[in-house]
Formats: sequence, structure tokens, C-alpha cells
Amino acid sequence: MADSVLKKVRVSDGIFVEVFSQGRRKYAIVNNAGVEYRGEKFREPYTEDQIIKETLSAYARTQGKFYDYYKIIQDPYKDPWPIRTTYGNGDKSPYYLNNGCKINIQWIGRLPNPEFNPGTFSNPGDAEDVTGSPDRWLYDQVITSSVDDASNSDTLPKSTWVIPQPFQINQVSGMSSPNYRDTAYVNDKIVTVSLPDGIKEEGDYLVWTDGGLLYNTKAIPATASFEEFRITRGGLGMGGRPQDQISYWGENFKDSDIISRVIDKFVYQVSKVHGIYTNDYNLQLCSPDTASCSVIPYKSPLVPENKPPVTPESQPPGPTMSATNPKVKFTIDGIAEPIEIKVNTDLPNFTIWAGPIPKPIDQVDSYEDLEELDSEYTEGEYSGEEERALKMSAGEGLKSEAEYQADLNDTYTPNDPATSNTPGGGTGLKSTGTYTSELPTESPKGSGTVKPGFNGVPYYQQFDTRWGNVIYGRAKDGTFVEATIKPAKGWVNVTWNGSTYTVNCDHFNGDSGFSSIHGGGCGITSTSMIINYWAVKGKCKPTSPVKIAKLASENGARPGPPCNGTQPGGKNGAFGKAIKSAFNIDFDATNSADAQKLVKAGFPVLFCGQNFSGKNSSGSATSPYGGHFIVITGYDNGKWRVNDPGRNVDKGGIAYFDKFPSGGLWKFVPSGMSV
Repeated sequence: MADSVLKKVRVSDGIFVEVFSQGRRKYAIVNNAGVEYRGEKFREPYTEDQIIKETLSAYARTQGKFYDYYKIIQDPYKDPWPIRTTYGNGDKSPYYLNNGCKINIQWIGRLPNPEFNPGTFSNPGDAEDVTGSPDRWLYDQVITSSVDDASNSDTLPKSTWVIPQPFQINQVSGMSSPNYRDTAYVNDKIVTVSLPDGIKEEGDYLVWTDGGLLYNTKAIPATASFEEFRITRGGLGMGGRPQDQISYWGENFKDSDIISRVIDKFVYQVSKVHGIYTNDYNLQLCSPDTASCSVIPYKSPLVPENKPPVTPESQPPGPTMSATNPKVKFTIDGIAEPIEIKVNTDLPNFTIWAGPIPKPIDQVDSYEDLEELDSEYTEGEYSGEEERALKMSAGEGLKSEAEYQADLNDTYTPNDPATSNTPGGGTGLKSTGTYTSELPTESPKGSGTVKPGFNGVPYYQQFDTRWGNVIYGRAKDGTFVEATIKPAKGWVNVTWNGSTYTVNCDHFNGDSGFSSIHGGGCGITSTSMIINYWAVKGKCKPTSPVKIAKLASENGARPGPPCNGTQPGGKNGAFGKAIKSAFNIDFDATNSADAQKLVKAGFPVLFCGQNFSGKNSSGSATSPYGGHFIVITGYDNGKWRVNDPGRNVDKGGIAYFDKFPSGGLWKFVPSGMSV
């Protein structure tokens, strides 16, 4: 009996993956142009999605690629692969976004009138002048094309008639053409954004204005004259127009360019309205963009959370609605036998579940010889309070170094004076070429109730001005350069130790932000905190974020250039071996159960997660990080205490978790020390 197919998905690079059932086991097969790769077999409780992820990760390694190289682009698989065949047809051929919205781009212009025919005239203009002749052109018409290029006349609609002999088209330029046909011309592109199905806000849809996205019911029509709707903002609006007047795009803009700008503006407005960081709302086109998908929740770019959009489900229940809900059985986990409750006696810890107690799911990742990590366990772009991401748009330039310095931490003055042998300047630490006896003083701990530094773990911020601007990553020739990042994007030259090096600078772009310790150094800053915890106890020599940046860059934990993320690996990786050699500390990945035991025993652990949040120093929930490393420093009366390098502790940094977080975990144990 043949194994049955449980699931099939389409993957990037022309690959598809099928999951099969074989008795009580499941496995996946990767098909790449007819060449099959069969993954290992799994038992319950692995889901089909987990099996696909594990198999793709293993297959990527066989191809010499990163574990997360292959992406699912269609789930479930459908044939044929839907491709876009029509551009310019507005909401009849929308671009689907991964939050349920749709971008509609309608091409408007003049179209050849099918009722017009020059007949025996050799010049269509002469035929147009004949009394009673139909108009040659139809204006303000929807125009479509098979390519994303409104200026490509070869793909635009044409007249059915043809004038074979050459004639003078333009008397001024003397242009003439044989086999002439009238061709449509696009004047404007009208852009709207449809809201997800079931979402009702203050308008039917969003429109594009000079000031950004606005409800169609609130915007001034594009055709309205300025005198008709005079709006003063200390004078005229932008370019003599009100900012809330609908604005059209020109035919020279491709749809792909417009979509990029609309997504950037949508995300920017969401960040302002909801008080989150732009990196924390990963709005993208669906893949393919011709079919709907819903990967992230919808957040309104105009309505704050305290005034939620109206959905059918948000209607309050009526007085008898609860009577129709099914009864739910509650199950208690943690109390095996009935207990007698006595006064002033503590109860054992227990959990109440709605429904049956869920079965535990084994760790999906294997922590033996872990050389690479899943994408959720690698460091993402910095999204802290001190550096809100800035999306580049027309007319916006990069920050100057003076502006950037002002944004870093205007209340902090380094208390470690810069030494003369620091060519990068201002790090307050000696060159990373040697491991000195210097121990950096801690970054400011703020004034909140729950401060960082619990259990004596030193606290450092990645944006600390002593090292925040130091380049994190190797130069083009492989050298780690302790120089200050430049306000530029792309390959630039920097001078260090009397030599010139080419490095990839993108930190000041605001859109990527990976190329400095400030922008991408949460992993190495967290690592330096843990190592210095053991240095204070006399178990090893001290270090700094700059020194760990060098160690990571030279030992495979900082891939590139260009650089992106931190990948610590495990004990048998180059980075783990380098830590062992430099500090005599055994570094390795671990699992959640062991990590909790270590933390409670006084061993801080390194944590990396995706889309996670915690509580700040005042006990309020923090906004989530997209991908970030922190240190779990200890356990204190139900709180898992944290040193968060990414945000100012009084401005949204995580101070503790109520529950132990789920993600990647690493332990640091001095050699010969029992746990």
C-alpha cells in the first residue's frame, strides 16, 4: 500500500515539498526539478508544518545554504502557479498584502475610440475634423497592460484600424510612422487600499494623499480646486495643495515602486498610531501577490487600539447570548489527590486548563552540535527606543552623524575615558586585538522599580556611546575593524590603524540598521554581560561588547559582509570554541528545562526569541521585539529577571518575564564547575 500524501506546499526556487504518512510515522520529500530528497521520519506529536520546516532545514544544509534559505510561498500547493497577467485594472486585479488588505492600482488615461475609423483618410487627424465624426479618443478610461510598465506602448491597447503609409504625426518634430495605429496613453495611477473583509472603519477604503493614507470619506477629491477647499497650515499646504487631498501617481512610476512606498507609509502610520516600532509590523505582499493570505494581524494605520475597528465579532453579546455557548470542562494540573485546605497553609502550585490538559510537545530543535539556528533564533534588526526605524521616501536623506549622536542617549555620559590606542574613538576600551584586564562600568540602570543587574550580572546597553557606533562585522578583506560606522549606505572606506578598509555601512539608513553594535549587537552585548558575570567572580578575565564583536566576526557567528544577524551556534562551532579558548568557559545551546534549572541555580543564560515581549521596570507590558537577544539573569519571587541590551530600561526595555520565554537558549559554565 502506497504511503498517503498529507500535505503539499510550494517552496522558493521552484521546489515543492510533500508530507507522507507511513503507519504511525510521517516524513517529507523535497522535489527539486525531479530530484528528490527524503527527510527523516517523525512520530507524533510533530505536525506536518514542523516536519516540512525540519526537512527543508536539513535539505538546505545539503545544498550549502543556510537552514532558513527556502521559504514556503504557497500553502497549500495549487497548480498552475498563479501569475499576474493584468496590470492597471484596480480592484479587479489587486495586490494582496499579508495582513488581509489589498492595494488597488488603476491606470487612467485616454483610449482609442473603437467607433472611430479614419476610413479613406491618410491622416486620422483629418478624419477627426469631419463634422459628425465620432471622437477619436475616450478620456479618463481604465487602461490595462500585461507588463508593469505604463510607458511601454507595445503592450498598451491600440486601435483596430491601421494606416499603412507614412504620414506626419507631429508637425513640430516632423515625426512620421508607417503602419500607424492610435495607442492608449496612461496619464495617472489611482491608488487605493481595501480593508480586510469584515473590518469596518470610518471609510470604505484608504486613499493616497500628500500626507499619507487617509479614509476616502475624509479626503479632498483629487479634482477639487485649491480655491474650493482652501486649507491653511500656517500658510499653504505642501506644494500649494492641502495635505489631505487625494494624490495620483504618474505613469512613469511602476506598480512595484508604488507598492513599496504604500507599504512603507502604512507601516509608519501603524507605528505612530499603535506606539510600536516599524520593525515589529512586518507588512509584505503575499506570495504570490495575486492570492489572499493572512500572516500577520491587521492593525489600522488610522484607528488607535483604544478605538478598535468594528468587526462582526466585536459586537457585545446580548442578554441571552451566553446561554447558547457550550459548557467548558476545567481540568486541574498539579494536584493528584483531593487536598484538605487549612488556614495559613500554602497550596501547592497548580494550573487550571479550559478543556483537557494539552500533551507536551518535545523540543523541535536538536541541541547536539548545533551549528546553525532556525530563523527565529537569530538576531533581527535593532528596534529599540533609541533608534526607531526610519523608512526612506522621496526627498528624505540619511541622518548626519551629529543628528544620530543626539538620538543615541542624551542623558548618558561615558564614565570610562577613551584611551589613546582606540583608533575607532570613543569606545572607552582598549583595542580588541588583546584581552585586557579592563572591566567596563555598567550602563545606566534607570529609575524603575525592577532594575536590571539582578544576581550581580553586569548590565550593558548595545547603544551605549562607548561602543554603540563601532562597526560590527568584518571589512571586505575579512579584517575586523574597530572604527566608527559612517553615515552612509553601501561599501565605504574607513581608516583604522593607519590603513584603509572597505566596509559595508547601512546602519544610518534606518531601514536595515545591522552594521554597528548599536544596530545589530544585542547578541554580543548580552554575551559580554554573562562572561563578565563570571569575571567578577574570578572565573575568567573580563571582556566588552567590542571584544565579543571581534570574536563573533572572526569565528563565524557574524556572517558577511554584508552582515546580518548573530548566529552563536553550539559548543563545537568556531564561536563556541573561541569562547572556550579565550575565557575557559564551556558555551553550548541548551533546552528550556535545563535553562530554568541553571537560572535558578545562579547561572545566567542567553536567550533569543522572535516576536516576544515582557514587563518593563514598572510592571507594564512592553512592545514586542521582532528578533532579539537578552540575558535571563535569575529567578526572583515568580519573576524571571532580565538584562535587556536593546532599550533604555525606563523607555520600554524588558525587566522581567512572568513566564519563562520560548526560544533559543545558551549556557555559559566555567570549565570544571559543576552545575
